[in-house]
Amino acid sequence: GGQVSIADVVRTADGYLLYYTGASPAGLMQIGLATSSDGRTWTKYDDPATTAAPYADSDPVVANGSTGAWDSAAAFHAHVVAGPAGFLMLYKTLGTPTPVGFASSPDGVHWQKAEAPLFAADLLPGSSAIGSLSLLAHDGQLWLYSEQFRGSRNRTDIYLLQAPLP
Repeated sequence: GGQVSIADVVRTADGYLLYYTGASPAGLMQIGLATSSDGRTWTKYDDPATTAAPYADSDPVVANGSTGAWDSAAAFHAHVVAGPAGFLMLYKTLGTPTPVGFASSPDGVHWQKAEAPLFAADLLPGSSAIGSLSLLAHDGQLWLYSEQFRGSRNRTDIYLLQAPLP
């Protein structure tokens, strides 16, 4: 079977949204969603229109891009915050130099991905890859914390990028 990992939980007025990385046995990584009213019992998002494997029981809310797209290799490691007009997401994909994607959603389920990566590891001098990400909505701004690997990945730095909330 596949695996589920790297979860991010968002509290809403109705309960909780848990975004996770789902990986197939072949290594395909996509972002899934589970919902809960109490934070203890969870239900994975399942589009009733998809009944065949591998989406018979649950479906991704953010899939990897089509062949040739900058995020065609994977969509994983989601970080989500609630914004004034819905939800905002950062996610990682595979590639050099570690592109980071951006998506927005009015409801936390149906996402619109940006056409190009928001940034990549080469944004910062000396950075070879992106490690952990964290996203925070603060005082009308998005605060993005990014762990950047230097050189052989034995050393890391933490950077803060700020932008107005869309």
